[in-house]
Amino acid sequence: MYFIHNVPQLIKNSIEISNGLFWGGEFETILKLLDENKITKNNIRFFLGYTGWNQGQLFKEHIENSWLIKENIYKEKILKKTPSELWKELMKTFGNSKLIWCNAPEDPVLN
Repeated sequence: MYFIHNVPQLIKNSIEISNGLFWGGEFETILKLLDENKITKNNIRFFLGYTGWNQGQLFKEHIENSWLIKENIYKEKILKKTPSELWKELMKTFGNSKLIWCNAPEDPVLN
């Protein structure tokens, strides 16, 4: 999966999930556009892995307050933040009860 921003919908089968922010699409096209410098590393972010839920599971977790939900305050600038920088900034917006998570290691075993 990838997110791409600040370029028109160049990737076939990508889906606009926010104003000018796209998800998915054909990987071969992405490689070609990167090679031709039509998109750069500043326009795209790749994600590896898989997450899935059973029917109704995500809604139930939301009701149980298992998720911290925040509106995208960065809008089109979201890809300019590094993941760790974004994480720290967003955790601080939830107040003192979540500050401990600002500096938590990516792998809790390393703590």
